[in-house]
Amino acid sequence: DDKNKHFAINVKKDAGYTVWLGNKKLMDKNETTVFTATDDKLFSFTGMQTYLAKDWPDYGQTANVGADGTDVSLSGTEYTIKTPCGLAWIAWVTNNEKTKEGNTGEMYTDYYPASAGFAGCTVTLAGNISLDKPTGTGIANDFEANWSIIGNTSGKPFKGTFDGSSHTVSDLSITTLDGQYHGLFGCIEGAVIKDLRVEGNIEGSSSMGNDIYVGGIVGFVNSSSKIIACSN
Repeated sequence: DDKNKHFAINVKKDAGYTVWLGNKKLMDKNETTVFTATDDKLFSFTGMQTYLAKDWPDYGQTANVGADGTDVSLSGTEYTIKTPCGLAWIAWVTNNEKTKEGNTGEMYTDYYPASAGFAGCTVTLAGNISLDKPTGTGIANDFEANWSIIGNTSGKPFKGTFDGSSHTVSDLSITTLDGQYHGLFGCIEGAVIKDLRVEGNIEGSSSMGNDIYVGGIVGFVNSSSKIIACSN
């Protein structure tokens, strides 16, 4: 109603928190989205507004994850992907090497895998996924649809099992070949990718001096990985 609103939140000191209003992630006037209280006192934030995701990594960090998560549901080491936002969360966690023990006190700590790259975990698609530009609230008008490659460097590969369950990931778009590995997955190590179809487009030029590896499913397969019953 365009009137100022105020709210108070009790938080644990030295832990990072994101703030949500309904299903909308909030940020302050400086575009801060993770707030940490370092002293025992009241902090005031002004200019709070809806967070607008500018690309797939941004979007992935708004995912609803949990036992009954609407984007990613989790049971033990089994992750079920229900939405494009959920798949972007898998990419974000992989590419930032997020783990339970290595990233304590974060919003998603309880849902991170025990080992980087989802080693020992199974990620399953619940249905077809479109990687076309997301729409709706929380999405910037200039959203960059260039896909956030899962395992975007050889040092941060995907290491788990990805089960497409005979579903399709469509509208994959990669138009910036800045890195070395390109595909829905960039680099995998000791991983299994199975029963998956990928549709989309990868194009562009690279200024890198060394080789680049491009594939619809995976750019580079390393160390005893398997690709089973996949097509693109």
